Amino acid sequence: MNLLDNDRFAHAAIVAAGNHKEPFLPARMASIWSGIEALLGLDHELRHRISYLVAILLGTDRADQEARLSRTKKLYDLRSKCVHGAGLKESEGEAALVESLDLLCDLTLHFARRGRLLSLAEQNGFF
Repeated sequence: MNLLDNDRFAHAAIVAAGNHKEPFLPARMASIWSGIEALLGLDHELRHRISYLVAILLGTDRADQEARLSRTKKLYDLRSKCVHGAGLKESEGEAALVESLDLLCDLTLHFARRGRLLSLAEQNGFF
């Protein structure tokens, strides 16, 4: 299957490209994370599983993996605040938005280079 024909990949790419048009930060954050979740295709234990996959897929060594795991969990927590209406402090909002968008772009490029998303068997192999 052509990766561009994959609805999950297309969703993530569209969010990454057009997200800047949304003026409301919580909506932008929710949109970015919907793209991340679409790429990884997970449906439960999202905070833990997304963070773990990000660390494994994008980390360059053990220290980088541990840093990515920790930071992705924190970003996911900020995403949850946005999605559930708690909002973000101004001091954390813009930085979290930029980091989350960078993460979405890194994952999109990772899967573009790979030519396909993770299969269910591959996901299960990580966990």
